[in-house]
Amino acid sequence: MTKRKYETERRKNLSRTPRPSGGVRGRRHSDIHLLRVHQAITGSRVGGGTGEMGFDNKGNEMKTTKEWLQDLPDGYRERALRNLQKATQKIEEPSIDEALFGAFEWERTPEGSDFWGAVMRHYKKGTPLPPLQ
Repeated sequence: MTKRKYETERRKNLSRTPRPSGGVRGRRHSDIHLLRVHQAITGSRVGGGTGEMGFDNKGNEMKTTKEWLQDLPDGYRERALRNLQKATQKIEEPSIDEALFGAFEWERTPEGSDFWGAVMRHYKKGTPLPPLQ
């Protein structure tokens, strides 16, 4: 995603009314996704950052989004990698759920945001993975 396209998408998202579900801290998933794309384009890291030797400030191992998605089980891995956007694949994340959250816009995938939300909850809270269709 180019910087120009990012700005266009950002303006478009600002004009939308947020859904009642809110997402993370009142932000929709697509807004967070655009922030991650912006970070990839500009090289900045808002609200965090990496410490030394590929670990975050809490000692978690940092991997790229693509590396984390390759750790998903069969079926889920292929779907996630198919949806992965080029601009986000090299962003370093401290966990698989954060990598999944920022990899692509869930609502624009064939699986939809409910499916990817359930996959993320599996890694955050230990809930069962959603069935593959």
